[in-house]
Amino acid sequence: MRCPACDAEMSHGETSGASVELCPHCSSCWTTQGGMRAAVESIERRFTAASLDALRVECVRRRRAAMTDPAPSSASYRKCPDCGAQMHRKALDPLSGIVADVCAVHGYLLGAGQLEAIRDYVGRGGEILALEAANQELADHLTDLKRRVTDLEQARARPAGGLGYFFVG
Repeated sequence: MRCPACDAEMSHGETSGASVELCPHCSSCWTTQGGMRAAVESIERRFTAASLDALRVECVRRRRAAMTDPAPSSASYRKCPDCGAQMHRKALDPLSGIVADVCAVHGYLLGAGQLEAIRDYVGRGGEILALEAANQELADHLTDLKRRVTDLEQARARPAGGLGYFFVG
């Protein structure tokens, strides 16, 4: 298999509980959907409230850095080594700062060190942070919907006609 990142020949291996193709040139790693699932399932989750707080602070720092870094002038999308379709860039989750090239059918192309970064993020409680963020997003959405319902109820309670607002008589 040729590396989608640098076109070097990849070699088969196993790392972090996943069957992968490794690029000796750019250190990219290709794994299937099942391989990624196996890698994530093999992660030992060991975290405390303190380590979760530290990860939370680290994620905030990553988001701030991402917002201040200039966007790349041109994105180059890679092709899936299995089907040749253009892969999409996708974040592990919005907080993680880990972005991979993904073929929805075949798998993930991870850059150098990204599989280890995923293992670290999940092992330190990243899934908890992702759930907290999703919960907060839903709570914010619910608050917005309640505000809209209140606004509609108040609009319906106003007297009909409304011409008195424009014409003084």
